[in-house]
Amino acid sequence: MIVIEQVGTELHVAFRYDPAVIEKMRTVPSAHWNPSIRQWVVSAQFATPLRVALQQWEVAWAGTAPSAPSNGAVSWAEALFTAVGSDRREAVFRALSKVLHPDTATGDTVLMQTLLEARNVA
Repeated sequence: MIVIEQVGTELHVAFRYDPAVIEKMRTVPSAHWNPSIRQWVVSAQFATPLRVALQQWEVAWAGTAPSAPSNGAVSWAEALFTAVGSDRREAVFRALSKVLHPDTATGDTVLMQTLLEARNVA
């Protein structure tokens, strides 16, 4: 079983050593091993990609599982489009699509969906 606990703005992920889980954890944005607490740490904003990566295993959330931002918070993609401005928005979208599209070797369905949703909002 994998146990995930939200600590501030981080998600702490604990599980028995399993190379398959570790391989999946490495695909989650911001995920890194913290040797002092002997757990993986992921920014809470990446809860959805974490859920998707670990969907084949039994996962227990300590406390309440975070949901998608609904309190006015913006996604990473919305923040990116705001930062680059309207002049660069399409160029940034095209460039990231080449990396994130699920049909590519580096693709990720959740990240691409977030990018598409942010493009439609921007």
